[in-house]
Amino acid sequence: MDNKFSIFLKLSQNQSQKEIIINENFVLLDKLFNKYIKSIKLSSPPPEEVQLYLYIVGQDAKNEWSGKENKIAYYRDGWQFIKPEAGIFFYIYEEKAFYGFNGNNWEKFT
Repeated sequence: MDNKFSIFLKLSQNQSQKEIIINENFVLLDKLFNKYIKSIKLSSPPPEEVQLYLYIVGQDAKNEWSGKENKIAYYRDGWQFIKPEAGIFFYIYEEKAFYGFNGNNWEKFT
């Protein structure tokens, strides 16, 4: 089985670590489908590593977010990043609007 049919979830080709992969997938599902994105403007991690929120890493990222521009960031035992795929969209709380990823950048829905 390969990952080409899953946008975010990890799929195992062998059964040796299936529990770890399943647990990681549950965390991703919780983060992506039960939450909104708090901010799309931050270029460095917020002062408090808040596990409840998701962020879209802004341009010219610094510190732990360096090189992670446009990725979805969340904190779980350190900062984790999800590479967005074209067509995904989220409600951005700070902007009070929906944004979608076009494959290169996040665009506000009008």
